[in-house]
Amino acid sequence: MFCPECGAKVPDDAAFCGECGTKIEIQPTITGPTNESKQELMYQPPASAIPTFHPKKQMSKMAKIVLTEAILLAVGLFSFVAIGKKQFGPAQVAKHHFLKEMNGDWEGVYDDLDIATSDFLTKKEFLKAKENQGATKYNTYQIDSNSSSKKDISTTVDISYRLKGEHDDSAFNVELNKQSSRNFLFFDSWKVAPDNYIYSDYSITVPSKAKVVLDGITLGSSYLNNESEDDSYDSYVIPELFIGQHDIKITQDNMEDIKSTISTDNEGYYLENMTLNKDVQTELAKDAAKAMKELYAAAATQSPFSDISDLFISDEVQRSNMKDSYTYFSSYFSSGDGTGIDAIDFSNVTGDVSYDTIDNQLYITVTVDYDYNLTYSVNDYWSGEKQTNTYSNSSSTDFTYVYEDGKWLLDRTDFNTLYY
Repeated sequence: MFCPECGAKVPDDAAFCGECGTKIEIQPTITGPTNESKQELMYQPPASAIPTFHPKKQMSKMAKIVLTEAILLAVGLFSFVAIGKKQFGPAQVAKHHFLKEMNGDWEGVYDDLDIATSDFLTKKEFLKAKENQGATKYNTYQIDSNSSSKKDISTTVDISYRLKGEHDDSAFNVELNKQSSRNFLFFDSWKVAPDNYIYSDYSITVPSKAKVVLDGITLGSSYLNNESEDDSYDSYVIPELFIGQHDIKITQDNMEDIKSTISTDNEGYYLENMTLNKDVQTELAKDAAKAMKELYAAAATQSPFSDISDLFISDEVQRSNMKDSYTYFSSYFSSGDGTGIDAIDFSNVTGDVSYDTIDNQLYITVTVDYDYNLTYSVNDYWSGEKQTNTYSNSSSTDFTYVYEDGKWLLDRTDFNTLYY
């Protein structure tokens, strides 16, 4: 053995190192177990606890086919989702809408719109408004941007394009609204916001009591603007109307119908007055000529006002005024001594019609022009004998009518005196 201090070799039974004098501790000898004892001491697990190893089996052909199909299905599904998101995404929807607009496909454009239908917001009305607007010739286009709004409930796609013959780009902005429904259960559905196609609060102003039909729809009281301060006119407001052209028809009793095409390019439609119906003008010209002859004949025979009162309106105050005027007028036809106008002949009678609306009441004035020939009697200045003479001249008389209870009645006349 060796000294643990200096490493010198020392005898196995030495108590001290012969070189350095260090005391040598004698280590006890440990005898290991025999082979027999090793066998006895070794742990022997039960046979059931010892795992059984089998050689690895090869994958079957069917399993390989199933695995391959599963991988292909996963790849296909991933591709389907990726392509679907692009196909149904806002940029693609905006692109298709832009092309429909440029090509004048107005049915397709309407189908793209996220719109709540109403009286004037139907497909029929939209196509009518766009019927004179054709395709737009352009060279090229590109999608510039796609910006989403809060919570991605809407988005705006900006498209630049260049018209044929132009040197600068134009902008086409498409605002899209996300729908609650989906395409093929997976993809968001988008509709185009209709703001660019709708004119808000379009006004139509016409003479009071006129009937307005817009695109075949009669404007009722629900469209009336009750804030209007002018009683001579009715103002209608259409909350939403497609931008473009629209047919309008305006009618009123005794007036000529007006049919026209209006455009939302103007801020509104204003009709100052209407034209009196030609048949009414002809009728009143004849009535005025007839009334004139009746009035002069009654005055010539000194008939009472009651004989002609049915020619006038029922208003008592106005009738009383006309009675006073008639009494004064008829006094010129007789001097009380048997002299005066004996007969009147009228010729070349014509009527010129004019009209005005005052306080929502239509007044029609017929100016009757005529030639007249009088036969009258006078007492000779020297002999005192009664003499008959004639006198011819021209004159005119105004007759103003109003429409009452389904017929035209005289409101007033000037009872023009015929001098001789």
